[in-house]
Amino acid sequence: CVHHKRVREEVIRRLLAAQHHGRLGHGGSAVDTEAVVALAFTCLERRKLVGTELAAELRAAAHGASRSMAEAQGPDGIIGNIYSTPWALQVFLATGACQTEPAFVQAMAALLENLEAFGTAATMAQVLPVLHGHSYLDIVRGGHAVVAVCPAPVPCTGLTLVPTTQLPREQLCAAVPRPDPHPPDPTVPPPRFHTQDTPQGPFLTQVLGLEARQEKRNYWQLLTAPNTPLQMGIADYRPQDGETLILRLSEW
Repeated sequence: CVHHKRVREEVIRRLLAAQHHGRLGHGGSAVDTEAVVALAFTCLERRKLVGTELAAELRAAAHGASRSMAEAQGPDGIIGNIYSTPWALQVFLATGACQTEPAFVQAMAALLENLEAFGTAATMAQVLPVLHGHSYLDIVRGGHAVVAVCPAPVPCTGLTLVPTTQLPREQLCAAVPRPDPHPPDPTVPPPRFHTQDTPQGPFLTQVLGLEARQEKRNYWQLLTAPNTPLQMGIADYRPQDGETLILRLSEW
């Protein structure tokens, strides 16, 4: 749609039906999927690639998704989880709900407090447009790509939300991965676990010989004691001294 390629109405109708009947989830949070669908609906309506009647349905569905995400917001401002929050923010921006929806301000504040979670190329790609007040629908404009340039790291202090589309340089730098100041000791034997590289970073697949299997719909979940799930992956989380981490084989 961003490149003005038409989509069959049958496909659009099936997505509308799936959203209407709440079938966009996969056993967990549906924020990511619903956000992508809402962005697609907004793109089709905005670029006039569908008829007037269908465009009205798409507009209503996108705004309905925006309201649904606002209702899914937790008390900490996060929508779904920290990685789905940028998707929800993109929907608020694309639909214009960012101007009136209180959840937008709260989610943006939560995002800025957790920028250290976005340390891979894939997760940075989700969050950088939001930090510049854009969604993926703004990537191509007038035949030119809108590129978000991440500045060189500078010392970062507290992050605060500013009511503009341009964020201070010290806020963007928090999304830049920093080298580990404490490299592992080569004399210490490696822990007994295995990971798999993915675009989102390493994925924990096996611990002490026990493997998470997709066909069994289970995965290794990381929590802090006593029972708080981590909002970032194993490559990004830095345990505190004396902290207890739990590796739990959970179902999805």
